[in-house]
Parts: sequence; C-alpha cells; structure tokens
Amino acid sequence: MSDGTCKFVPLAPALLRAVSDRTSLGILCCGRAETEHLAGVAHAARDMLEAADAIAAEIRAGPESELGLALVRLRNLIGQGRQEGTKGSMAL
Repeated sequence: MSDGTCKFVPLAPALLRAVSDRTSLGILCCGRAETEHLAGVAHAARDMLEAADAIAAEIRAGPESELGLALVRLRNLIGQGRQEGTKGSMAL
C-alpha cells in the first residue's frame, strides 16, 4: 500500500457505516483482526473478531456468505473455534 493510500485506511469504518454497508464493515473487521493478530496484539484481534461476529449476527450472514467465510478463515488463523449457540454470534 502506498503512503498516499495509508492515510485513508482509518476512514474506512466510518465511510462504510455512512453508506450502511454492514457486510463490508464486517469483512474489514476481519482484516483488521488478522492484522492485529499478526502484529501480536491479541486483545485488539479479539475485539475486532467480536465486532465482526456482532455484525454477522445482526445481518444474519450465513456460513457460506463472504463475511461468514472471512470469519471462518480468521478463526482458523487465530485458533479460536466458535461453539454453536454462543450468545451474540453466528454458528459456523
């Protein structure tokens, strides 16, 4: 990513909220969780995973949806499985 592009990354969540693109916001949260995990910031990765989970539950994203697949990939990366029936999250 070029230096010119990097300055816009922090604006992405607000822009996606402004246009009500919850799916892309959830996917963005997954990407940020992956970045935080790879940077060794476990608490921030968990926070972003929880945010993505909440969005997925809110929009009823299925496990085969783009967001559902991003969550599965993220959980596999960070080694955190999801148990079915967990409050506030989608079952994968």
